[in-house]
Amino acid sequence: MKKSQFKMDIHQIFLLTKRNFSDWGKNPRIWMTFALGFVLCLMLTNQILEQAQTFQTPVQMFEPLIWTFGESL
Repeated sequence: MKKSQFKMDIHQIFLLTKRNFSDWGKNPRIWMTFALGFVLCLMLTNQILEQAQTFQTPVQMFEPLIWTFGESL
C-alpha cells in the first residue's frame, strides 16, 4: 500500500469516527445510558464500601467505578 493511500485511509477513518460521535449529544438514548450507568454505579458503591470495610482495605476514589464497569471498559 502506498503512503498516500495509507494517509487517505487514516483520514477517512477519522472522518467517520467524528461523524459517528457527533450525533451522541443529540441522541437521548446516549444520555439515558450514561444516566443509568451512573445510577448503577451509585447503587453498587455501597456494597463495595461494605466489602472494603469487612476486609479493612482502603478504597480509592474511582475504584467503585472500575469494579462496576471494569469488564465492559
